[in-house]
Amino acid sequence: MPDPLAHSPDMLIVKGNTLPRLWWLTPWATARSLTSTVAALKAYADRADAALKASQLETIAAKQSREHWIAKAERAHAVALHNERVILDIVAKFIPVEPEKWAEMVKALALVAEMDKTINASQAECRRLKEKSECQAECLEAFDKENARLKAEVERLRKAGDAMALNLYIPIRHEIYSELLSEWNAAKEGKQS
Repeated sequence: MPDPLAHSPDMLIVKGNTLPRLWWLTPWATARSLTSTVAALKAYADRADAALKASQLETIAAKQSREHWIAKAERAHAVALHNERVILDIVAKFIPVEPEKWAEMVKALALVAEMDKTINASQAECRRLKEKSECQAECLEAFDKENARLKAEVERLRKAGDAMALNLYIPIRHEIYSELLSEWNAAKEGKQS
């Protein structure tokens, strides 16, 4: 039989205990056993809530990072287009070359070559930023899936705890049942008991 904890070694498995045949002879031992089961379930639910909150924070950070890199890529593209327009304006100014303007044309050509390098670097940076943005979008999708899985797991744990709390009634003392039920309700709301 495969190991049930292979995928998550720190996962706690809470098994429902059936009451012994003559449980009313040792009611405190039975109540202690049920209380320890409730405490274990509460601890696991708290860990699952903490993992869910951490996943939500990572998802928010990934979204903000993706938006930042998309804006940066758009700015780099705008700079590249502006530089191209400047180059075209400079070249258009010096096309009809007169001998006395030769030095100015050489300077303009050097400036054009420098701006070409800047445009190529800007375009390469834009491509790199777009690739990074796509990668972050994939990571964001994975975070969303993990977030949904954790939410479903927390909901299943809450339902299991509610079902256990409903079946916990022991006809020895109503005060014990009320106390355990109030502790479980506090734990569902995230309060420490």
